[in-house]
Amino acid sequence: QKNPLQNASYNFSYLFKIDSLGKELSVNVDYANFKNDLVQNYSTTYLDQYYNNFGSPYILKTAFPLNVDVKSAKMDYVHPIGDKIRVELGVKSSFVKTDNYSKFWQVVNNEDSLLLNRTNHFIYNENVNAGYLDYNQSVSKSVDIQIGLRCEQTIAKGEQLTTNTSFTRNYVSFFPSAFINWRANDNNSFNLSYSSRIDRPVYQALNPFYEYLDPYTY
Repeated sequence: QKNPLQNASYNFSYLFKIDSLGKELSVNVDYANFKNDLVQNYSTTYLDQYYNNFGSPYILKTAFPLNVDVKSAKMDYVHPIGDKIRVELGVKSSFVKTDNYSKFWQVVNNEDSLLLNRTNHFIYNENVNAGYLDYNQSVSKSVDIQIGLRCEQTIAKGEQLTTNTSFTRNYVSFFPSAFINWRANDNNSFNLSYSSRIDRPVYQALNPFYEYLDPYTY
C-alpha cells in the first residue's frame, strides 16, 4: 500500500474594532487543498478444508487519486445596544470541488486488465451560501435570552463520468435557535435551549456507484 498525502491550507483574518462600545467587524478567508494518491494491492487466496491452496489467487490493483479544493469567506458584525442587548449578524459562502478517480485492475499472469465495471470517476461541486442573525438580551440580573436564525442555500452538482450520469440539487434551509438561562443563585443555574442543525454526508457517499472492497463485498 502506498498513500502519499499532500495537504495545504491558508487563512486570512481581519478584525476591525469600530468603537469603544463593542462594535466589531471581522472577515475570514480560507483556502484548503487535499491530495491523496492512494495505491493498494489486494490478493485473495482460496483454501480447501485442509488449508491447501486451490485455484488461482485473485489479485487486484487499485488507485484512488483524490483532489479536494475548499474555498470559503465569511464576514461577521457585532452591534451592542446599551449594556443588555447584543445583536450579531453575518454571511458566509463556501465552494467545494472534489475529484475522485477510482481505478481497478485485475492481475492475471502478471498482466493488468482494467475492470470497467469497478472503475469510476466522480466529480462533485458544492456551493453553500449562508446568513445568520442572533439577538442576545439580559432580561434581568438572573435571566438571559438568545434568539437566532440561520438561512442556508445549497447548490450542488455531481457528475459520474464513467456512467455518464449526473444530479443537481438547489434548496434553501432554515435553522432557528433559542436559549434561555436562569441563574437561581450563585451556585445554581438552569438552561433551556432549542436548535435546528444539519449533518451533511461525506462527499463519497453521494457518488452513485458501487464501492468494491473485495470480491464478495461492495
